[in-house]
Amino acid sequence: MHARLARGGIHAAGAVDGLRIDYPDGMYDPAQYFRRLQEGYARCAGIARPARDPRGRPARPLYVAVEKTVAPHENVPQSWHVHGTTGYHFAMVANGVLVDSSAQAKFDRIWHAFTREDETFEELAYLGKRADRAARWPHTMLATSTHDNKRGEDVRNRINVLSEIPAAWRLTLRRWSRLNRAHRTKLDAGFAPSPADEYLLYQTLLGVLPAQDLDEAALGTFRERIEQYVLKAAREAKANTSWISPNEDYERGLSAFVRALLGRMQPNPFLDDLRTQAATLAWFGALNSIAMAVIQLTSPGVPDLYQGSELVDLSLVDPDNRRPVDYELRSRLLDEFEGTTQGTAQFAQALLVAPGDGRAKLWATWRLLEQRRRTPELFRDGSYLPLDAQGERAEHVLAYARRQADATLVVICGRLFAKLLGEAEKPPLGADAWAGTRGAAGGLPDGTRLANVLTGETLEVEDGSIALARACASFPVAALLVT
Repeated sequence: MHARLARGGIHAAGAVDGLRIDYPDGMYDPAQYFRRLQEGYARCAGIARPARDPRGRPARPLYVAVEKTVAPHENVPQSWHVHGTTGYHFAMVANGVLVDSSAQAKFDRIWHAFTREDETFEELAYLGKRADRAARWPHTMLATSTHDNKRGEDVRNRINVLSEIPAAWRLTLRRWSRLNRAHRTKLDAGFAPSPADEYLLYQTLLGVLPAQDLDEAALGTFRERIEQYVLKAAREAKANTSWISPNEDYERGLSAFVRALLGRMQPNPFLDDLRTQAATLAWFGALNSIAMAVIQLTSPGVPDLYQGSELVDLSLVDPDNRRPVDYELRSRLLDEFEGTTQGTAQFAQALLVAPGDGRAKLWATWRLLEQRRRTPELFRDGSYLPLDAQGERAEHVLAYARRQADATLVVICGRLFAKLLGEAEKPPLGADAWAGTRGAAGGLPDGTRLANVLTGETLEVEDGSIALARACASFPVAALLVT
């Protein structure tokens, strides 16, 4: 197969648009491989391949992305004839900006107290290298969910909310541990589940519990998914069981624990409490999902939307994330968006009444994909400029600009919504949420007129900055295009 790819005939004939190459570090000479791949394509396609592109990088007429896990201190070699990675690092970065990293020490203490484990439980927020990586790999893939994820993006976005409420999480863990103590199985060496696996289970349940009302049939299906997930997670952790040496007693105890917690609707005090706590995380998590979608679709690179993630998709690791997707529902919603007679801002704000149904996320995705179609050069070739925010709620703002020739897009995303608002059911809109917080305008002169791609609203740059109360008057994120 590699020989056929190197000759370039398959892709040069138009059978494929690009290639994903997994595990290039396992090759004897990956740089040579990628160079030959591009040369074979150019030869078969009849392309006169220059030695370097305008940026001074090796010419890459064929789009190639590599699956390579990149450590925080590492960079993909720029000598490789590729366009970047498959987006796993971006997924970590995008998730990190929605985590309150200031709570790390508190979460380390919670983790140690509950599990008695020595290893640190970290929530990572990689911000420092984002602009640098954007400059190095402007056409890398941008993934937020993949088939490899242990938890889908919307599950993670719910769990991220815990970083904003460590005290509540600590009390919840304590309450649930006491409530479910009798369901543990005593083994020769400890209990099933272990404290670490119990912690993982509670966290996962909060992230994946369906937002809609459960009935006995739905609970049974949900229980099977969770049981399959925790067994796989325990085997891969290799602490109490593994794929190679399964500990049947431990696995039976772990499955029994899940079945006891989720065995019936009523009476079930644990499930009642779980549903109450999960409802709050679901609301704030849905706001995180909107922000993540906007970040993915406006950052430098090629957005890669995993199947089903256009709406809120509470999937776990495969095979859970390979379930059929309801594309008919998505088509109906897009038809509704296109056919609305309401004002754009009014319609967008109405979607926030129930952000957990995913319509607001789909709206942002649709509007930005349409904008990418209208101005492809801006998103393909535009530079990336991080922007500061000023004011009492500046820590809740992520802002940056994309600029190409005369076109400029300023992106403003809210973050850490639970700390910002304090309670669910209250969208982070207008002066009530943002007070006098302002974001830098990236050097745009005062009086520059900006149109919000997501709402149709317009505003102007004042004092070299943009008022969050205006930019986020009707929607918690903004994509402001210079008009």
